[in-house]
Amino acid sequence: MNYLGKVLFVLLFLSCEKDNDDSNIIPYANGTKSKVDGQVIEYGSNKPIPGAKVILQEGYISGSVLSGNSVWTAKDTFITDSDGKYQFEFFHKVDDSNRKELYAYEVYIEKDQYFPSLEKRAHKGMWTKNLNFVLDPYAWIKVHIKNVNPFDDRDLISTNSDGGGGEYYGKSVDVEEIHIGSGNQKAKLSWWITKNRIKEYKYDSLYLSAHDTLPYEINY
Repeated sequence: MNYLGKVLFVLLFLSCEKDNDDSNIIPYANGTKSKVDGQVIEYGSNKPIPGAKVILQEGYISGSVLSGNSVWTAKDTFITDSDGKYQFEFFHKVDDSNRKELYAYEVYIEKDQYFPSLEKRAHKGMWTKNLNFVLDPYAWIKVHIKNVNPFDDRDLISTNSDGGGGEYYGKSVDVEEIHIGSGNQKAKLSWWITKNRIKEYKYDSLYLSAHDTLPYEINY
């Protein structure tokens, strides 16, 4: 791990950053155990997501704060119920200042047809309540690209979005692309056309429904 990576890792252990407000972080089991719960919902629809895999991971660093080695390992998993809810209760490891050992705990989410979440902190010796997650559902754009007014073999079109794109030369371009995006929200699709040394830029803002494929035509 490089220097910056070590600094960021240590900040996770030592910082006071919280993923929810103080009222949702309360003492638990006299500090001998930890608990975390929450709900996983879909972006845009706010529907609960059952069957999501919730991973509780343990982070460990030993040795000098900036020269030691750090490792994250999965400690437990939970599959969300019909309401998208999860819960962990676990014995956490205690920091040992003499041996320069530090521990931290995080939760993150994985689910088929959804983008994975970022990690959120579960506080040791506390009940971290309502540690909720919002997942972006997959969606797709099926782009049909066709040169309907060819000039010469140097005709060029380039397409781009957050989840795809390509570049094509010639008079007989007739291709399809699949772009992946986040559902229940808008995505920007843009393209550049060069013909007869004249360059033109175009774009469109498209609403993508969750788990659906939107057909789109670019005739140039």
